[in-house]
Amino acid sequence: MTPAAQAERLPSSFRDPSGFVYRKDGKVFRCIGKNAVADFDKFISSGLAGVLVERELLLPFEIIAKNNDSITLEPEQIPFITWCYEWSYNQFLDAAQVTAEICRTALGYGFILKDASAFNLAYHKGKMYFIDHTSFVPCDLKTPWMAYKQFCMQFFAPLMLMKYVSPETLALLKSDVDGIKLDVASKMLPWKSYFFLPALTHIHLHSLADKKYSGMSSGNRSVRMKADGLHDLFETILHDLQSLRTNTNKTLWQDYYLCDHYSKASFEHKKALAEEFCSQRKPGVLLDAGANCGLFSQIASRHSSMVIAADFDANAVDALYLKCRNTDSNIVPVKLDIFNPTPGAGAFNEERSSFFDRCQPDCIMGLALMHHLRVTGNWNLEKIVKFFAIAKKSALVEFVPHDDPMMQQLVRGRGSIYADWKLENVVTAFKKSFPRVRIREINNSSRVLIELDK
Repeated sequence: MTPAAQAERLPSSFRDPSGFVYRKDGKVFRCIGKNAVADFDKFISSGLAGVLVERELLLPFEIIAKNNDSITLEPEQIPFITWCYEWSYNQFLDAAQVTAEICRTALGYGFILKDASAFNLAYHKGKMYFIDHTSFVPCDLKTPWMAYKQFCMQFFAPLMLMKYVSPETLALLKSDVDGIKLDVASKMLPWKSYFFLPALTHIHLHSLADKKYSGMSSGNRSVRMKADGLHDLFETILHDLQSLRTNTNKTLWQDYYLCDHYSKASFEHKKALAEEFCSQRKPGVLLDAGANCGLFSQIASRHSSMVIAADFDANAVDALYLKCRNTDSNIVPVKLDIFNPTPGAGAFNEERSSFFDRCQPDCIMGLALMHHLRVTGNWNLEKIVKFFAIAKKSALVEFVPHDDPMMQQLVRGRGSIYADWKLENVVTAFKKSFPRVRIREINNSSRVLIELDK
């Protein structure tokens, strides 16, 4: 009996006829089926696999079992997988660049990627890695890349919409894991995008060509390219991706720490209290909910195995990603709206699991968050406690009282609606899930931190 026969396949790998991914004893493995063994052997013997791993483009792996019918790989384990619609702009752009660079490199070894899904990449230790080891197939340099349209739907369409419309358009991928349809992207993009050559080529003209030829049968014709056609394609794609590099736009939340909510001394004391809390508990996985640009995530990362830094603001998440990029960081930036967290998606809503199916933290840190849950989200205390009680062991929350300028700004004269928003009520509510409660006053501030332990 093979190891794969003793374990359950992951729902996310059902589309690939050449193999599947499964989990056993807490680890993830990949099984390569009989119809793909020969191609994978060539992929290994060509030297391409070693080159891509060495260049940190392909996730490292080991072959742990092999026979004529299958090959089993143990890839380097990724503690927490994020889906592409949870990435920031530069995360997404880096993933596209890794995909295109792999294709350009693979051509020199006689290979190409058979598909171009953004779900074939994952964030790990400050980098975007390609993780689908069965995507490599031998290629004919004069045959068009069959995955080009998929690349445009999965990468160029989201990137153009994020650039010209809003970072929030990335959420369209939640409703269609196959990508954003090119005609939809073309209609959504402003007229000025027609004067940006990458948008014109990969979106607008591509969409028109699809409409023109979609109803035509190709018969027995085979489309051929000039000898350097594929090389030219990937050089163009990489050049066009580079032209999409842009500075992140600042937002209110990205500058939140710079606002006058604390004196310098008070803020330093808050940082010291947060560091003391994390150093005493040393959580395996810490979720920093409402992480902003990650200042407290960085503090927590010194005492945690992994920090999942989640925030709804795409530009704040992007700023954190750029800090973590290429640093072997144990911080995982995630674009996430706590009020509407990532649901299950794809076939039976199981193909891509929800955020809280993947994230089951030992500790949750919610600093300058609770009052937003109460007022902006209109959550009652029971719902707030339910959220933090997801943590297996502990939580650190910040209470912002009625007289705080930020709270006053949020309630805007509706204070009577939130009459229950008192420290003693919050503590009483939390004690139902966290028996051990400790209040830590922040020097020269009306705000307090509340340490919660199960």
